[in-house]
Amino acid sequence: MNPHFIYNTLNGIQSVLMLKGEEAANQYVGIFSRMLRKTLDMSSSDNMTLAEEIDYIQGYIALQNIRLEQPINFSVTFGNGLDPEHFLIAPMLLQPIVENAIIHGLIHQKEDGWIELKIALTKDSLILKVEDNGMGRKAASRLKNANALGKNIHKSHATKILKERIDVLNYIYKTKSVFYLEDILENGTICGTIAVLVVPRIIAKK
Repeated sequence: MNPHFIYNTLNGIQSVLMLKGEEAANQYVGIFSRMLRKTLDMSSSDNMTLAEEIDYIQGYIALQNIRLEQPINFSVTFGNGLDPEHFLIAPMLLQPIVENAIIHGLIHQKEDGWIELKIALTKDSLILKVEDNGMGRKAASRLKNANALGKNIHKSHATKILKERIDVLNYIYKTKSVFYLEDILENGTICGTIAVLVVPRIIAKK
């Protein structure tokens, strides 16, 4: 588990305890402890099923929703009749993407936020798209710069860590995983972000 994720979670527990009381804080700690257990289980494996990775993401979003004023809706869409139990992925590739969507796009929104994970299958690859209705990359960058001027800086290393992990995986396993971001446009207006992750198609052994 990324150290900055643990740090942010511990800060979240403190905030929940102060703002929402002991019961909510206990719920937060319970979910976090289950995620720690899953992380320990995953640490001994190079890959996990796509279904397990999705379950991990659902736990992470549940953790965030306890402390957020407006909970984030999360949904998953499978294309091509894809069964998530039949395909493998390196652990925790999606969590940094979802974290980035929340911290830089959704946490500042006044309306209900949503994240949709769309998964498609090609002959050689799994294509995973994480879409959100956040403020978009340009607005997030402006806000980050404004906060920096006010000395209120939130440092998120999620994207950097993800790209470093992909580079390591590509080197070790001679794969061709890629990651990139795009804006969602409607009538020329930015209304969200799409994060695209393409990884090799690996079929789970029965």
